[in-house]
Amino acid sequence: MPPSRLCAADTAYDSNALRNFLIKRGTQPVIPNNPTRKNIQPFDPEAYKRRNIIERTFCRLKDWRRVATRYDKLATNFVATCYIAAIFIWWANSVSTLGFDSFREFRNFFRQHLRMSAKKTTPIC
Repeated sequence: MPPSRLCAADTAYDSNALRNFLIKRGTQPVIPNNPTRKNIQPFDPEAYKRRNIIERTFCRLKDWRRVATRYDKLATNFVATCYIAAIFIWWANSVSTLGFDSFREFRNFFRQHLRMSAKKTTPIC
């Protein structure tokens, strides 16, 4: 696997050995300096802020018990579960852009719409 362009890590990973390894590999370390560090190393604070987005995404995925505990034995099934969870999370977050105040409000609207459409259909017997 080719090395990534950036490696964003927490302050706990601030060590000269890790920084040197990443630089030799061709990866730019984005690690804030430990307060006890004597020689301050440069890092990109804007790239470090984007790390938070990734952490929140993994946190939302781990809200799904099946993803957090990895029930699936096969990697393909696990990846499919992650895709389904990510799609649902995206969909639930986009509900607010449709004019609904909450997911519950959207769900009630959707259920009411389903009941109305079910009354309109005639059973086939």
